[in-house]
Amino acid sequence: MERVSDSLRNSLGFCWSLIKGTYVHTFFVDNVSIMAAAISFYAILSIIPLLLIFSAISGYVLESSTVAFQKVLDLLIKVIPASASDITGFLSSFVRKKAVFGVIGILGLVWAASRIFSVIENALNVVWRVDKGRPYLKSKLLSIVLVPLSVVVLVASVLLTALYTIVTHQTIPLLNVSLQEIGYGTKILQVGIPLCLGILLFFLLYKAIPHRRVPTSAALAGALFAGISWEIAKFLFDLYIKHYTNLERVYGSFGTLVVMLLWIFYSAFIVLVGAEFGATFEEVSRKYKFFEVFKRYRQARRAK
Repeated sequence: MERVSDSLRNSLGFCWSLIKGTYVHTFFVDNVSIMAAAISFYAILSIIPLLLIFSAISGYVLESSTVAFQKVLDLLIKVIPASASDITGFLSSFVRKKAVFGVIGILGLVWAASRIFSVIENALNVVWRVDKGRPYLKSKLLSIVLVPLSVVVLVASVLLTALYTIVTHQTIPLLNVSLQEIGYGTKILQVGIPLCLGILLFFLLYKAIPHRRVPTSAALAGALFAGISWEIAKFLFDLYIKHYTNLERVYGSFGTLVVMLLWIFYSAFIVLVGAEFGATFEEVSRKYKFFEVFKRYRQARRAK
């Protein structure tokens, strides 16, 4: 019993140190909110180039298919809180000038995205207690690699969403019903797919970007924290925007931009807090010998 109580005491001490360390580093040591604001600034700059490239691709691929183009517009209308006419007119004007905007978009995206990843790299180096960052050339090469990787991730998320839509309408052979008819089955897919994808993305982000070797356990702990927080934040942010505020009354036509900026800021904040959680997990695990606690706990239960 004494061994069990010691293990329990150490586990509680570990959890308290983890929560306290994450909180202190987030708000008092590393100034995470300021770094998240810097990431948000360059993210806003990259949105226009992304739309330019999207419009150029739409001009070459979707212009001949009215149905496909309309489906893309419907998807954007659901994602972006703006009127349908504004989005349709915006994209149509770019599609007509696809050749010029395609080149401008690519150049603008490369510059803006490289700046985003540079700021993210600097922020994660601060969070993971890295004294010296990568050389300039290596940092830029990493940015160049991460830009197309982000596009791949975006495509993967779209494909997973499409797959989710297809699967929910398919009939399960043994039960002779679709997942859409099974309420919890649809909910599991609706929440589980983006959650798993988000955890994977955060894990790769925390492992690849900091200029040091990040333990797998620490990166995974941070990714789990960030992934779950991301899903909760999406729900709460959507609830807040729909029911508790009307930014268009205050900001007028800038309401959409303000909503977008707020969401990007909260997203960047979650990314950095997840990294803080992972970095603190590494430090506290070393102090409490976290994994040895479970070994001692199992040994104590066997000895009973």
